[in-house]
Amino acid sequence: MRLVDPQASLLASNALAAQLADRRRVEITQPTSLERLDQVDVVSLDRRHPGFPATPELVGRLSQQLRRDAAWQQIFADQNIDLFRRTKPGSALRP
Repeated sequence: MRLVDPQASLLASNALAAQLADRRRVEITQPTSLERLDQVDVVSLDRRHPGFPATPELVGRLSQQLRRDAAWQQIFADQNIDLFRRTKPGSALRP
């Protein structure tokens, strides 16, 4: 994924994490992900196959909230994959 800076810290769906493992830090999407958004630069989500421990509902909700948050910009969307980059420090999202 050339859209993701190799120095970026990343939150990713389990299914996508293996493809992005060469990044500085990769965290797996899980129920506490909303609480950790201030610790990552990029969020990559697979809404159809989020992988354990996430669910399609959790990933869908996270994707919707990131689209509405001015601190994040969606830089890629194709089929069921969403990629967001932090544009501002911090995030207005809360669990």
